[in-house]
Amino acid sequence: MNMKTTQEFVVRPALSTSSLTKYYGKQKGIIDLTLEVPNGEVFGFLGPNGSGKTTCIRILMGYIRPTSGTASVLGLDSVKQSVRIRRRVGYLPGDVSLYGHLNGEEHLQMVQGIRGKLPKHKVKDLIERFEINMERKIRQCSRGMRQKVALLLAMAHDPEILIFDEPTSGLDPLMQQTLLYYLKDEQERGKTVFFSSHNLSEVEAVCDRVAIIKEGKLLVVNNVHEIAHHKQKHVSIMFDEETKIDLSGLKDMEIIREEKGRLKLVVKGDINELIRRLSKYQLLDVTISEPSLEQAFLKFFGKEDAS
Repeated sequence: MNMKTTQEFVVRPALSTSSLTKYYGKQKGIIDLTLEVPNGEVFGFLGPNGSGKTTCIRILMGYIRPTSGTASVLGLDSVKQSVRIRRRVGYLPGDVSLYGHLNGEEHLQMVQGIRGKLPKHKVKDLIERFEINMERKIRQCSRGMRQKVALLLAMAHDPEILIFDEPTSGLDPLMQQTLLYYLKDEQERGKTVFFSSHNLSEVEAVCDRVAIIKEGKLLVVNNVHEIAHHKQKHVSIMFDEETKIDLSGLKDMEIIREEKGRLKLVVKGDINELIRRLSKYQLLDVTISEPSLEQAFLKFFGKEDAS
């Protein structure tokens, strides 16, 4: 009796995989992937295009079967209980497909026919927050509007967990921020969010932890702030040739090229100290950029030959 009671109160992770592997013939999908995401976490699944993110998500949702290993969502097996998973999850695929001859309202009615009555307050909030035109036919909508309709359909039933594949794809920068803030709001309501991205900055903005995957293999799972601390920025400074800029004493900074009227730097971590120093000078131009995601991964982990 006591053993049964103890088992009933075991807290299961919102999402987990164990030695998950998928091959497409001889082609690698994901290899020996083990992850665990607790309830209430915003978790980023980060990697360049083709790294295996979509394969993992489609296995979690039960749309494809793994070659070996297991995956579960909300304690439900992704192979044996996929229908139950889909009832409780808000899923946004990376390749959203909507009916061109229908408008947003008609799509919503279809979802309601499948899922049952949708919470009106939730639907209204989503339409207003994402400024969705519900009357326009999908074939007449921009890519961004189609993505917003897809987000509405994924979240309208107020699911327990959100699993999104590249959710900001097609959205303008302002709407990307709106979505990221919304995901944090959902976390405050106790929801779990798992989303894939190839954009390091958006993952930093909202995630608690991040998993980094490359060529189907998990490189690391880490606190997002730890990754941000090690991330490098490239800085290009242009100034009058007569100006002498003193950057001595600045930490975590390396000058990689110095010419008359131009400096190129690599800054690791916080860039504010450099900005404060530069504010003392009359500059012609300052450009701050991040390396490609692939370069950032390799630099952070020191895995130039990672595969």
